[in-house]
Amino acid sequence: SPKTLDSIATDLKHFKEYCEKEDIDYLVAPRKVLRPTYLYRSYLQQLLRDGKISPNTIKRRMSAVVGFYEYLNKLEELKSKLIKD
Repeated sequence: SPKTLDSIATDLKHFKEYCEKEDIDYLVAPRKVLRPTYLYRSYLQQLLRDGKISPNTIKRRMSAVVGFYEYLNKLEELKSKLIKD
């Protein structure tokens, strides 16, 4: 639905702004603990501890971010398949 797409877009925008603010390249992760998703989740958990967001907000935002990375992986798989064929 349009409302769902708007929520996903807003959550991904929040993630992008966080990465820019923290100078994180969301496409590069040298080690697992430095992955943008791990760092972002820690940031969201701090916001939760500070009473600024709810657990549901964390869940929704992380779902959008994970979905984004799953989409990127599917694109790469498709690209690899097209190159092979």
